[in-house]
Amino acid sequence: MILSILDYVLALLAKCLVVFYRLMLQPLVPLGGCRFTPSCSQYMLDSLSRNGGVRGIALGIRRISRCRPGCPGGHDPA
Repeated sequence: MILSILDYVLALLAKCLVVFYRLMLQPLVPLGGCRFTPSCSQYMLDSLSRNGGVRGIALGIRRISRCRPGCPGGHDPA
């Protein structure tokens, strides 16, 4: 019970950070900043909703680590 509440709170906090990034920082990134569709921030929000805090953050970090030069990108649904 306590762990599920902590996981929920962690997911909520992570979602708040992603929304802050999308509103404040993403406009500063040059066009075409993400190599994937859906964008890495949308993928993170989706994975947090589906998988909870710990697993959702792990999947989001894994996705963000692949969003770099040299990676082909493309369509990568959650």
